[in-house]
Amino acid sequence: MSERVDRLRFMQKLKEDESVCQKFISEGYFAVFCNLKPLIGEAGVLWKSYADIIKLLSSFSVDPMRDSIFVTVDEPEESPPKFAINISSDDKDQSKQLEAKVGRILGGRPCSVRKALFILPQDTASVVSTAYSLLQWHSKTQYCSCCGQTTTKDTSGFKRTCTSCSETFYPSIQPIAITLVTNGDQCVLARQPMFPPKMYSALAGFCETGESLP
Repeated sequence: MSERVDRLRFMQKLKEDESVCQKFISEGYFAVFCNLKPLIGEAGVLWKSYADIIKLLSSFSVDPMRDSIFVTVDEPEESPPKFAINISSDDKDQSKQLEAKVGRILGGRPCSVRKALFILPQDTASVVSTAYSLLQWHSKTQYCSCCGQTTTKDTSGFKRTCTSCSETFYPSIQPIAITLVTNGDQCVLARQPMFPPKMYSALAGFCETGESLP
């Protein structure tokens, strides 16, 4: 119990204290995303050191201090914190070439998050899901919804602040409900055309504002 409390306290400190987070970035390991797709190798997620990121991704103008987000830490006293960083292109016509180039340099392949969640161990899938959600939020919150000026992220990546009016933005949570419809010992499952073969899921959808759940 005490180890869990220590871990949570350390994680909170990394999120709140800019100087502490900056210190540990240079000691951390990074999951690399390309166009919001995690890079996967034969052993799973490709965790790269700070030195690897600086050396291998220098041609992409990636700065771990500026562009990375904190995602988790396993054991504060024994293992370095884990971060995530995304490489993307505004030119959709070049996205495939970018993914191929990044994959070749790092020795992996970009994989859709939906697929990654089914092929990675549960604990790793949880980290990838957190990283994806935060990276996607940052990509969509580049500008202030109050005045339209640019926003900048804090070191940990858990908030953005407007450079003009100083409004602060935090990651939002989508109101999605997952429901398992049952009848005795049977249940209703569904699938979409995009699903891999033999994959089915429970029913899911958005909740309306103020909607109650039975």
